[in-house]
Amino acid sequence: MSTFDARRDNGGRIDREKVLRFTFDGRDYTGYEGDTLASALIANGVMLTARSFRYRRPRGIFSAGAEECHAIVSVGSGASLTPNVRATVQPLYDGLVAHSQRDWPTLKWDLGALNGWFSRFLPVGFYYKTFIWPRWSWYETFIRRAAGGARAPREADPDRYEKRNAHCDLLVIGAGPTGLTVALAAARSGLRIIVVDDQTEAGGSLLWSDALIERRQGTYWARKMVQRLAAEEHITVLHRTSVAAAWDHGYFTAVQDTGGSQPAQVLWKIRSRHTILAGGAIEQPMVFTDNDRPGIMLADSARQYVNRYAARPGSSAVFFTNNDSAYRAAIDLQESGVRVKAIADTRTTPPAKAARRARERGIDVLAGHEVAATRGYWRLKEVTLRPIDTNRGAASGPVRVSTDLLCVSGGWNPTLHLYSQAGGELRYDEKTASFIPAHIDPGRGCTVFPAGAANGAFELSACLLEGHEAGLDAVERLTGTRPEGTLAPSTTHEEPYSIQPGATGAPASKGRQWIDYLHDVTRDSITVAAREGYRSVEHLKRYTTTSMSLDQGKTANPNAIAALAEASDRSPGAVGTTRFRPPFQPVTLGALAGRETGSRAWPTRRLPLHDWHVQSGGVMEDHSGWLRAAYYPREGENEEQSIRREALAARNAAALFDSSSLGKIEVRGPDAARFLNRIYINNVETLKTGRVRYGMMLDENGVIVDDGVFARLEDDLFLVSASSAGTADVVIALEEWLQTEWTDLDVLVHNATTQWATLTVSGPCARKVLSSVLPNEDLSAETFPHMSVRTGVHENMAYRLMRVSFTGETSFELGVPAGDARSTWQRLLDAGAAFGITPLGMEALDVLRTEKGYLEVGVDTDISTNPLDVGWAVPISKKQADFIGKRSLERKNDLRTDRLQLVGLEPRDRNGFVPVGSQIVDTQRAQAEGHVTSSCISPTLERSICMAMLKSGHARLGEEVIIDVEGRQAAAKVVPLTFFDPEGVRLNA
Repeated sequence: MSTFDARRDNGGRIDREKVLRFTFDGRDYTGYEGDTLASALIANGVMLTARSFRYRRPRGIFSAGAEECHAIVSVGSGASLTPNVRATVQPLYDGLVAHSQRDWPTLKWDLGALNGWFSRFLPVGFYYKTFIWPRWSWYETFIRRAAGGARAPREADPDRYEKRNAHCDLLVIGAGPTGLTVALAAARSGLRIIVVDDQTEAGGSLLWSDALIERRQGTYWARKMVQRLAAEEHITVLHRTSVAAAWDHGYFTAVQDTGGSQPAQVLWKIRSRHTILAGGAIEQPMVFTDNDRPGIMLADSARQYVNRYAARPGSSAVFFTNNDSAYRAAIDLQESGVRVKAIADTRTTPPAKAARRARERGIDVLAGHEVAATRGYWRLKEVTLRPIDTNRGAASGPVRVSTDLLCVSGGWNPTLHLYSQAGGELRYDEKTASFIPAHIDPGRGCTVFPAGAANGAFELSACLLEGHEAGLDAVERLTGTRPEGTLAPSTTHEEPYSIQPGATGAPASKGRQWIDYLHDVTRDSITVAAREGYRSVEHLKRYTTTSMSLDQGKTANPNAIAALAEASDRSPGAVGTTRFRPPFQPVTLGALAGRETGSRAWPTRRLPLHDWHVQSGGVMEDHSGWLRAAYYPREGENEEQSIRREALAARNAAALFDSSSLGKIEVRGPDAARFLNRIYINNVETLKTGRVRYGMMLDENGVIVDDGVFARLEDDLFLVSASSAGTADVVIALEEWLQTEWTDLDVLVHNATTQWATLTVSGPCARKVLSSVLPNEDLSAETFPHMSVRTGVHENMAYRLMRVSFTGETSFELGVPAGDARSTWQRLLDAGAAFGITPLGMEALDVLRTEKGYLEVGVDTDISTNPLDVGWAVPISKKQADFIGKRSLERKNDLRTDRLQLVGLEPRDRNGFVPVGSQIVDTQRAQAEGHVTSSCISPTLERSICMAMLKSGHARLGEEVIIDVEGRQAAAKVVPLTFFDPEGVRLNA
């Protein structure tokens, strides 16, 4: 490459007046405005850009778009570093800094290439068979270091990201000839239209082809059409915007790159009534021996580089194809100054007109030939061509051609990732040897229609016609009226497209034939997988990792399917495709997060008494999104001593706890009781005014989602207390049921959590403390028993008082307006000083509730726990009315007696602490049968206690189990959950 000028003297869509400087792997280069990083590297003679994942083979620029699978680089440095960027879609800008990945110590001299010497010992799936002995941890460190492609930045991202919502009647994805024609056909309808395109300018393939539309150059036509669309107020054209995912009901997410300004990227959330996919098609590679060397490139990509970017990817070239499109690319390269020595066409009868034009320009057309081998390491040097006999075996007469560029074209496959995500199904088309749309499931609520090349139409005239018809159909579907008097744009001098199905290389050739370049998957890998029984394409994908990297198999999938079909004696259509999953293109975490980072991502809420807790030495920690005091250490105390002191104070005297974060949800209305009766597994309608009941909420699958108490303040007013972590979700769930399912109920839901502070006095002296603050209240057990509620006014301050307990002691929850929290808290402290009242932190509270065996949702439960697992079979059996999740609890799986069930554990070692998460093991079967969910050294019982989920736990009381405690075995006895005061004497005092 250094012996010729890779940059053309003229042509291209670059601005030669604007010189841009950039670096790649520490070396300085220049390019022009309009270049991509890949085109600028090519123009500077750089083809080696990466190393492969497994064997660290040298790889070069392979394509010119989103399908790139070789030139994956890191862009920027320090806090602005962005890893895994495709050089082919990265616009060049002045000062750009890029680095290759997987290149130790350097890209050219990568010691990881030694892996290739041992490739015979590293067959497909070897990791599944090797890393199970002696144990995973032996290999983990090495594997984690080898995984991935780049290092993520450690500093905070300095860029700003935004999110925007948009609604439209018609969404057009792609602004190539098809997409522009769709938008033009619908432009006069007055519908809200959004056109999204991932390029810096509209036009698609028109930007590098010589097509004529309406007797004008295609690029000129595209520019004029965009100007017409932009002039309409109801039409929005978004450039440099990639649609990343298609979701249900016409919902799409797209990422817009602003080109260096702020915000750096915008995440668009688009909701469309009707969508046209006009994303074009992706050229597919040919499969042959050593088809991954730097200098091997997709044919149309090479054409794009010479025409759009005025960059010659080689001094001489050979083409290898099975279809007509490569001939146009070969002629364009020849006319740009690249000497095209030969076109090897697998077909015995190449297209007559195209072959004649090629020969007129001095290009040798070799019918019925294929590439047998390539030579070169850091750059392609030689290609061996040979004729193919009718049995696809090698015949005599191989020809060696010296060249530094091999352009391959195995046909075109529609870009249907988004269509698949939206629920569309694909079918194999023998004529085009590609997977094209079959139909879409209208039940998903998303109306998506591919058009043009995305629909299998690979000729420009067909794309223009389909785009026009798709635009008119969209208007008719959305308005009921079909526009009249409009004609599809016409094109001239177009040649038909044909392909020889199945001709993608010689399976009989020796050597490795690469199919998935990013993950080093070969044809032999797929053959071995099929031989081992992986006949499903989804199983093949996971076993071989084909199409699982950041390119999503854009150039690997069709050939992988063809290879599996061949290995399993089926047709590609019978094999089918994998289900494409979001995102279509990689999305930065910054775009997904937007402004929701740091405190915005998880806002830390402060209690009304936050300042008091801090001033009093409370150790503040994040608990369920609230900043709360974990404990209050006194001088000379460590954490353990402080927690022990606080817990004993609650057991022996009085403790004061700020529980203001608990949810306080007011449910009011004539149907409030009926409504909540459907929400809770408890009976709500029988609850009397002035009484409180513990309640549990389930989802439709019968899984516990939250618990707490609910109080009946008035006949039509309930106060629902939810957990600190679950309040928001509970409110949303209540509103959802009211607004979407039970619209006939007359109920209002109000979240009053932040309006009220909740101050809890607990302990044997709690009644005496509170009586000093509320002298007019009779707090005796006879008149105000456990699970009662009162409301009142004291000294012009409204309050709500409940007798509930999470400590197992006599407790009172005093609810006051948030503005009165500080003064009331101080009055309680002053009144309790004579009784040794002590502020209680979260850690001590956790000890107290564990001693009582009280459940904490999300700690002692997970996303599979139902109420039967935690001992609620009897209360459920007593409720005849229906409630959310009731039917699910009748399923066989939910009624199994061998499920994980909540029990208590008493370790034999009374002073041995058992960490939460420790596994309960069946030593005879060498398998886990449960895990510890809560654990502490009880200061009251002076012993270690645990709560645990244990297989068949309810039937195993009294049994001894073994806990794996950080590598050692500890014996424990299975006991009932309530360790302290099981009769509840102290609770009801």
